[in-house]
Amino acid sequence: MSNVYVEAENGAKLPIYFELVEQNLWGVNGIFPFGLQKDKQVENKLEGYQICYPMTSLKTMGKPTK
Repeated sequence: MSNVYVEAENGAKLPIYFELVEQNLWGVNGIFPFGLQKDKQVENKLEGYQICYPMTSLKTMGKPTK
């Protein structure tokens, strides 16, 4: 995992947003500090979110296209 950002002219770190083609997504998960016990994983401890974005579709998963 890496923190990805673009640096502004004033040196500020700005988030990067990616626009991807419409696709089914699975596994929207919260990111918590590494090693945080499951019972302590509460909303105010979230560091971000991750998603699983498949690079192929159900139609092309047997024979992916470019």
